[in-house]
Amino acid sequence: MPFEYKDHEADIGIVGIGNTIEQAFEQGAKGMFSLMCNIKKVEKNKQIDIKCNAPDYETLFVEWLNELLSKKDLENMLMMN
Repeated sequence: MPFEYKDHEADIGIVGIGNTIEQAFEQGAKGMFSLMCNIKKVEKNKQIDIKCNAPDYETLFVEWLNELLSKKDLENMLMMN
């Protein structure tokens, strides 16, 4: 499994695993969306860019996941690679 779930005081923690930061973020997003649906059944029909800024990778990961959640909620989109 390229991601792990960890206990977290507020919710559930997700750790993306990859050889690069990009791969780790991608795997973390897969972990998040796997909690919501069967991502293997999500069809790709649109490509979008997500832009975030943060002072460190941990904060950037949280901001990026929040942007993905926002797209899911506001535009009814699920993300896949």
